[in-house]
Amino acid sequence: MTELIVKSANKAEHKAAKAILREALNRQKKMFQTALLRTKENLEFFEKRYNTDTASFFAKYQRGETDDRDDYIDWAGEFQIFQSIQNQIGYLEELVLCK
Repeated sequence: MTELIVKSANKAEHKAAKAILREALNRQKKMFQTALLRTKENLEFFEKRYNTDTASFFAKYQRGETDDRDDYIDWAGEFQIFQSIQNQIGYLEELVLCK
């Protein structure tokens, strides 16, 4: 868990700052979730096209068992983006605003 501490000498400003931060974090999380859905759709396109799941494809890709066609490079990139977005969402979910 990551704690974000908000300090202010003025109680009203402190409360407003926390509300703004909470709203901004929620908005960012929604943006990441939307991006994650789009990326998942892209991964599903490749899975259907090549009749294999992304995890199996990526394992072969990392071992150098695929060729260098553009689709494979794009697919691997989409998967890395997917993983990155998942991590970002995880970080936001672990974040706690403290007094």
